[in-house]
Amino acid sequence: MSKQLTLFPEDKKETLEELELSEAKKIAEEVEFQVVRYCEKIMVVGSIRRNKPKVRDADFIVVTNDLDWYNLRQELRRMKTKILNSGTKIIKALYPYGDKYFQLDFYRASNDNFGIMKLIRTGSAEHNMWLAQLAISKGMRIKYGQGLLKDGKVIAGKTEQSIFDSLEIPYKESQKREFISKDAILG
Repeated sequence: MSKQLTLFPEDKKETLEELELSEAKKIAEEVEFQVVRYCEKIMVVGSIRRNKPKVRDADFIVVTNDLDWYNLRQELRRMKTKILNSGTKIIKALYPYGDKYFQLDFYRASNDNFGIMKLIRTGSAEHNMWLAQLAISKGMRIKYGQGLLKDGKVIAGKTEQSIFDSLEIPYKESQKREFISKDAILG
């Protein structure tokens, strides 16, 4: 083995394909506990929020200022996560879990677009596509990062409820947001 490899061993950990929901929730809670001080708001979304039995990653929506976004990233490094991607709106990192890694995704929102970010990042992808098609059929548009638009102006997006109300459909709990037919949503 070369001296260079001894000084800087290559990380051979693999990324987990998926975890049981209970284990993924534990990791999300641990991470949230460590970073919450840098967040005005923080929420676990994605498949954990939808209570899927198997989870591929932990998704977080956060509202934070520039300095605290930086501090959040630094805290993740202190927690020995491996940062994959880091910008002004997203951080993707790998959290050490046993002899493998579990993926964490942080999405930065504002108070004005927290609801649309929560809705989109909770998913499911099929449910999001269905909502987008419904919005188009009603002369509106869902724009990620902004909200529900009509005539180019944001009419809803601070809360999930405001988006459902503006689309004139009943609010659906996150656990019921898998692919849904029109009859299922309205009936």
